[in-house]
Amino acid sequence: MSHYEHPLGRRRLLGHAAAPDLTAARLPAPLSAPTVTPLSLPIAGKSSPRTWWIDQWYGNTTFAYRARHNFYASGQGLHFGVDFGMSCSTKIISAGQGVVREIGGVSRAWPLHVAIDHHDLGVTTLYGHLSRSVVTHIGQEVHRGEVIGESGDSITFACCGSPHLHFELRYNHMSAAANPIPWIEADWPALYSPAGDPPFEIDLENPMRWQSIYEQPDVRFGGPFMNNYKHPWPPA
Repeated sequence: MSHYEHPLGRRRLLGHAAAPDLTAARLPAPLSAPTVTPLSLPIAGKSSPRTWWIDQWYGNTTFAYRARHNFYASGQGLHFGVDFGMSCSTKIISAGQGVVREIGGVSRAWPLHVAIDHHDLGVTTLYGHLSRSVVTHIGQEVHRGEVIGESGDSITFACCGSPHLHFELRYNHMSAAANPIPWIEADWPALYSPAGDPPFEIDLENPMRWQSIYEQPDVRFGGPFMNNYKHPWPPA
């Protein structure tokens, strides 16, 4: 499975993961990366082609660039989470100790999502495209590693479209997203990821910018596009 297909035929329902328009509001300062990695991966077990894998990184991905005027318009043209490919009904676990903030439907990541506040860290983790929630109510306390739901599909209930988990790290009352990679304890380069197009879109006028999984910009939902390149590569 690869996420580098034509965007209109791939994840037509991802655009609902948006937050309110902040264009005219004061944008929050970028979130400082932690000195330690306080969170864990939202899936247990080893990454492999038969279990789970990286389907799309956070940030200036080639897929997000191609879909910046539809799915990712509210996210400044960037992919504002990490997508983990997996079969449906895979157990999803909380990345850290926290309190359930949201159990919702299409407003963020169809068909169902769960958001958990980690008050000690000042961030919220969001788990999208779930088929089922195990947590039952807002304010419920959860532990790191506790099962909170099961994975689903971003396109079909039959799990034949794009089965994966969309995972976000939000802050400033959910109005901004940060790169989850520095926050999660994992050997990221060792995780399985199917071969495909280059993972990040290149601005040929500044070719080294935003080309690392570790160095991607924060997203201020409703802010201006960050990747309307005059000379992009690969060309859209």
